Amino acid sequence: MSRQQEQIPEEQEFVRSLIERIAEDCPRRQAGSADEQRAQELVRRELEPLGLATELVPFACNDSLYEVLALHFGLGAVGSLLGRRAPLLAALLHLSAAGSYWADSTRRAYLLRRLLPQVRSQNLLAVLPARGEPRLRIVVPAHVDAAFTGLFFRLAAVLGLGRARRPGPRRLVERPLALATYAELGLGVLALARALGASRVRSRLLEGALALPGLTAFLSTLEIAVRNEVVPGANDDLSGVAGAVLLGRRLAASRPDGVEIVLAITGAEEAGAAGAEALARAGRWPCESTVVVGLDGLCGGELCYFEEGELAPTPVPAWLREVLLDAARSDPRFAGVGPYHIPVGFTDVYVFRRCGYDGVCLGCVEPGLGAPRHYHMPSDTPDRLDFAALVRAVDFAEQLVLGIARRRLGG
Repeated sequence: MSRQQEQIPEEQEFVRSLIERIAEDCPRRQAGSADEQRAQELVRRELEPLGLATELVPFACNDSLYEVLALHFGLGAVGSLLGRRAPLLAALLHLSAAGSYWADSTRRAYLLRRLLPQVRSQNLLAVLPARGEPRLRIVVPAHVDAAFTGLFFRLAAVLGLGRARRPGPRRLVERPLALATYAELGLGVLALARALGASRVRSRLLEGALALPGLTAFLSTLEIAVRNEVVPGANDDLSGVAGAVLLGRRLAASRPDGVEIVLAITGAEEAGAAGAEALARAGRWPCESTVVVGLDGLCGGELCYFEEGELAPTPVPAWLREVLLDAARSDPRFAGVGPYHIPVGFTDVYVFRRCGYDGVCLGCVEPGLGAPRHYHMPSDTPDRLDFAALVRAVDFAEQLVLGIARRRLGG
């Protein structure tokens, strides 16, 4: 038996113990909460003995993505109610909802989101310095906060609403928030035409069809916001957090010369990847010498890498896809690793990509579901995790990090 094989049971026990401790001691890790920060302190205690320099970096954010979504599409619902009586006001509401959410989702600007209150959250950064002259930095984000749940996720689990029907770009109907946004745009155009006296625009059937996606988005996200129930988040994303710590333990002992490793245990990812955005926009790391490898949900399905962008597709760079392919070929256990196109939402890495960084996020997806098992559900508990699968995912992440180093530095 090889030394690496001998270490596997110990590593499984390590990640199991860390996840169980965080889940038990910090059960409600909402963005900006005391439990979120307490969880980061627990992770910090694991990292500092490895010789990693750590710091907490605060930032301000909204604490619920679903309040943001309900605000946008609720505005559109009001516009639909006013469409016949006040078409100009209806046009303004529909176009504001569509334009603001497009800007929000693509990270161009925050408009309606600014109307909601903010909280203070923080990122935990742990730096493993380069041996010799630093020439490359690899940032490994994994978020410590946990998601809200609601009826939408129960329905999605039953119907497999996130299931991708083909590996390429999906039909618009398979991307519900994109569909709702474009429908609001269409309603705004119709209302504006009516306000300007275009008498031909009278189709109630068309307006009803266009109003349905936004109304569905409003009611489902409002229910989640009102329910205000935070899940345990063992897979999403304590598995990624534990995986990042395990990866740090390995790289502390053996890493390529010239490579700095930064473990970023982010806050407020479930509130819209606010922690990642605070890091990406701070100018802390030059884009040309930094690559981001995210870990988000390393159990509950088949290991894959994510292609992201619900309104602005932001594909994984071609050179990085080649490194991913090489990593998948390095071991028969990784033969099935390929792309999964996220139909709605995003990971921390998407925000880094929108800010000019190269990067990719690893995670697991159950093919018949289109999401990890127990995704955003109260059943996302430590006892349902496959710790052997988690360690295999870290094995792949390690191969990917080494491949990135070889590709960028030579050798």
